[in-house]
Amino acid sequence: MYSIFLDQPKNFECKIQLEGASLASSKARLVLETQDGLNFIFKGTINNDGKVTIPIKKLKNILSEEQKGDLTLEVIADDVYFTPWTSKFETIVSKKVTALVQESVAPESSKPRVSVTIESTPNHLDNILEKLTNNKINIFNISDNKKKINNIINEYISQNPISKDELKDIITNLPLKLYEISNK
Repeated sequence: MYSIFLDQPKNFECKIQLEGASLASSKARLVLETQDGLNFIFKGTINNDGKVTIPIKKLKNILSEEQKGDLTLEVIADDVYFTPWTSKFETIVSKKVTALVQESVAPESSKPRVSVTIESTPNHLDNILEKLTNNKINIFNISDNKKKINNIINEYISQNPISKDELKDIITNLPLKLYEISNK
C-alpha cells in the first residue's frame, strides 16, 4: 500500500521502459481515486533515462487522515494510453500531536490560562493487593479466604473499569505479589 502524506509534499518516482515510442514526447500522470468518489490527477515528467517524477502537493485540507483508495500511473506515448502500475493508497500525516486541555474559569481581571492534565492509569493490581492486605489476606491464608477475595475483587471491578488484559495481568500476578509481601 502506498502512503500519501497529507501535511507535506512528496514526489512519486519510478522508472519506466518504453519500446516503440519516444520518451521525450511521452507524458506521465498519477491518478488518485478515493473511496468517496474524489479523483485527482497529478502531472509529472519523464527524463531521457525513463525516470518518472510526479510531485504530489500537500492534501491536508482536501483529504482526511486514513482515507483510502486506488492510485494509478498513466503513461501516454504517441497517443497510446498505458497503465503500467496500480496500487492501493492510504493518507497519513507525518507529524501528529494530541493534547487534553482542561479549561478553568479565571477571574475577569486575570489573563487567560491553559492547563494540561496528564492522566495516569491506575495500577489495579496494587490497589487490589492493598485491599487484600488491609483485610489481612496473605499467601498463607489465601485458600481459607477464597470467598472474601472474590468479593473484594468483584467489588473493585464494579467500581473501576478493567480491560480483559488488565484482569488477566491481575489474576496472573496477584499470587506472586502476595507471596512477596508475605515473605518480607
